[in-house]
Amino acid sequence: MTGLKNSYSHTYATMQRAAVDLSLSENPLGPSPKATEAIINAAGVLHLYPDEEKTLIALLARHYNIAEDSILLGAGANQLLEDYLKVFALNKSIVVPSATFPESVACMDTLNGSVRIVPLHCDLSLNLDALRKTCTSDTALIHLCNPNNPTGIWTECSQLLELAELSPVPLLISEAGADFVGKTIINPSLHPNIIVVRSFSKAHGLAGLRIGYSIASSEKISQMKSSLRSYRVSSLAISAAIAALQDQEHLQKSIAYILQEKTWLMNEMRALDFKVIPSQGQTFIAQVPSKFGNANRFCSIAKQYDMAVVNCSLYSGLDQYIRISPQKHAINKKFILILKKIQGGK
Repeated sequence: MTGLKNSYSHTYATMQRAAVDLSLSENPLGPSPKATEAIINAAGVLHLYPDEEKTLIALLARHYNIAEDSILLGAGANQLLEDYLKVFALNKSIVVPSATFPESVACMDTLNGSVRIVPLHCDLSLNLDALRKTCTSDTALIHLCNPNNPTGIWTECSQLLELAELSPVPLLISEAGADFVGKTIINPSLHPNIIVVRSFSKAHGLAGLRIGYSIASSEKISQMKSSLRSYRVSSLAISAAIAALQDQEHLQKSIAYILQEKTWLMNEMRALDFKVIPSQGQTFIAQVPSKFGNANRFCSIAKQYDMAVVNCSLYSGLDQYIRISPQKHAINKKFILILKKIQGGK
């Protein structure tokens, strides 16, 4: 658990952006112009405390056809994930797949808790039955991502609903990349054993503002609100999210562009002897060619070219894999050109 946490801190929190950087899952087209305009307009009232939370919550409620009291806002999916762990998992344990967004693992160290890690299937899909069976009397939550991070593999909602029905503890599901799949487990009759966390960072292009939301039963949301401070999200972030949510044209344009670039990158990397794992999400992973030995050596070589990807060796069983996040085509093209140069020289 500690090694995963330290790798997370080193890989993300202290990383400097490289010249050719495909490590972070951002929207290369940027935010909606309407969101940018909303930020400019909101700048004139920065001396006032945020009061537009209800407007954003009402929009989200209409978007999903759910009750407003089942929605909680937060400063990004990261904060919401940590908040749920602080409220539900203090001094307890959680169960996670061996490859998942590592924030939950890092957070449990600060909560005097423990993490039980469940290996993936051989095809890198989630072992849902093992996740359930690994729960013990002190387990608070099962945390997973859908699509999974880093693999980008989507687990069908029907399978997760079956797990929720059988699980002795709630499922904390991060759908940060679900916009790229075009599916969600959120519905008007969301299972009471499911908590969903979503983000405006990726498809909506608001990563720098830190805003996300959670959807769960009204009872769980009420419990969360009673345990958390007020004014958790800035007025700029709320205004931008309201505008972004209403600009479906920009959202769909962004999704189409990123998926197109992902397909191009996957095909180019296959031609260079990378074993690319099929992905339904924004990002994908690829096994480095045998000449590199492992992801550590590949990333060390890539750094010499001021190029960055995510080194998946922090995940058990993925020491030969890297994660790729599509950027603008010019950057993606430079990435492939560098790969060809590295391939020719090694």
